[in-house]
Amino acid sequence: MSDNAARRQLSNAKPPAERVDLTLEVTETQIRVDASIGSASKHFEYHIDSHPAKRKPLSRQILEQVFSATADEPFVLGQLDCADLPSIVIPPKQLKQIRRDLYAELGQLRKPLKRQVTEEHRQQALAALFPPGKASSRKREIRVLLRDSRDQRVLQDQNVDRILIPLSGQNLQHAHKLVRKADHLIWDVPLSCSIRLEGDAQRHPSTGADRFQPLQAQQSGPFPAL
Repeated sequence: MSDNAARRQLSNAKPPAERVDLTLEVTETQIRVDASIGSASKHFEYHIDSHPAKRKPLSRQILEQVFSATADEPFVLGQLDCADLPSIVIPPKQLKQIRRDLYAELGQLRKPLKRQVTEEHRQQALAALFPPGKASSRKREIRVLLRDSRDQRVLQDQNVDRILIPLSGQNLQHAHKLVRKADHLIWDVPLSCSIRLEGDAQRHPSTGADRFQPLQAQQSGPFPAL
């Protein structure tokens, strides 16, 4: 298959169908529909022009047959529930129009509903990771990675607990301005530099490295666990 043919096939591909569960309540003048996609749901109401049935009244089988046809919308009918149905007849044309309107409206709401379901799943996953009563006793910190030590004024934000600054020649030139903020400062030390500093400290234990005692060091890489 050529690249152009593959692109055409991908562009024509439809999104996977999502299961929709319907709960219907029918009266002589109205159909109420509760549509559920995953854990998200939406309520709809439609007016109908019905008349008493002389034969073959509205039934669950008729409703399933009508609402199973989702046309071009990316849905598939899952479970359909309905309470006791009145002995009426709904014009087939009107019932099919209600079906088209329902799936069209669900198509417009599909993205917000998916975001709602995704957020609910995220909250469930977080709840599973951090069950009640087992929360960490450590205080959660917000740490901000800076490139330039002159941006240390971000500590004025009460929501920021610490700043991480790369250990570089430029930043060391301004290190004297950070002494008062030493408790909120973490030096991001490159691995190679950290190894050299450790080796120098072992060879020269009385070097001036004590000047950096108030400052914390950290190897470059992922942020420390909060």
